[in-house]
Amino acid sequence: MNFQELIDTIGAANTAMLEAAGEDRWDDFLLIAGARESMVGMFKSALEEGRTVSGDARLKATESLERIVSEYADIEAVIKARMGALAQAATTLGNTEKIEKYYEFNRTA
Repeated sequence: MNFQELIDTIGAANTAMLEAAGEDRWDDFLLIAGARESMVGMFKSALEEGRTVSGDARLKATESLERIVSEYADIEAVIKARMGALAQAATTLGNTEKIEKYYEFNRTA
């Protein structure tokens, strides 16, 4: 896989992750995220080996990477919203338990 193909594949994975998260397909999201992280590792290795691009290819690679970073921010926002909902549910459950204990105590008193 050449440098640009790798970047394009990472971008496609990002888009698929965003779609999966938006559709609450979290199992798919995790599978795609794992594959994407492998590709990011390959990308880092390619950079460390000194593989680069020049000219128009460099411009296209830069634009693709900027889109990937932007989509990652969107993915992060979806995950934060999901975690916020879970935190709210935990708070609600915790408060429900406290209320139940209060009523149980007052009912038996």
